[in-house]
Amino acid sequence: MTAHLFSLGETVTLNPIMSFKTVEGYTVKAQLPPSGDALQYRIKCASEPFERVVFEHQISKRRATALADSAKSSKRKTLNQILRKISAST
Repeated sequence: MTAHLFSLGETVTLNPIMSFKTVEGYTVKAQLPPSGDALQYRIKCASEPFERVVFEHQISKRRATALADSAKSSKRKTLNQILRKISAST
């Protein structure tokens, strides 16, 4: 069985659907059982009075979160390179 990609409480973006578009983030409220082979989630936007049930392919990591993860990864790589240079020179 495939594991869910998104965690409870994580902020995600609902991928654009035809005429529906939002810039706000949605919070993952629940990981639901699969429908066939597709994993599902229950998500909620603060500006909407209801929750939505979506398939995993309909949501993505929020851009700010993805950028922050990328920045952390870059900082770790840079730090590791510096540590390797220091240990190589000693």
